[in-house]
Amino acid sequence: MFGKPVGDPRHSDVSAFSCGHTVCLPHFNHDCNRANKPSFRTAFARRRCIIPATGFYEWKSVGEGQKRIPYFIGLREHAPFAFAGLWEVWLNEKGEEVHSCAIITCPANALVAELHDRMPVILDLQTIPNWLHETSAARLKTLLVPFEADRMVAYPVSRQVNSPAVDSPELILPESQKE
Repeated sequence: MFGKPVGDPRHSDVSAFSCGHTVCLPHFNHDCNRANKPSFRTAFARRRCIIPATGFYEWKSVGEGQKRIPYFIGLREHAPFAFAGLWEVWLNEKGEEVHSCAIITCPANALVAELHDRMPVILDLQTIPNWLHETSAARLKTLLVPFEADRMVAYPVSRQVNSPAVDSPELILPESQKE
């Protein structure tokens, strides 16, 4: 097992990281430059996790009307990877335990920068053990960098990805391959 499970993923957009109270603000991702902030310091030292993935989406604004086109971004060889994350357990206002996590972000690499100024910190299979087991904060921070752009691919996909009602493996196919 690579780390402690974070529980129900429906709660991953609410995090105890954003406050020290029982009612917290939404927080899905975390800027790597804030790792030393008090709200993240303990989790960075003791509660690191991975979020397995094969890709993620970003939207590109194009044209005068700023139409937004969804892009799928993943590894060129289509291999699985993991996002660097932090997890937390906290009590909600009803006194119930909530398991939550945040994906750590960093400045975008050259590929993702065409779509957004930030990207998730991506760990390949070789760096996952370092992220989960390293104790030196200085060495951990060396992992919080943009993933190599030449090892990644980004392409436009169907706008159906915007609909929560559509859940299909075809959503990650390039738009040019659709009939």
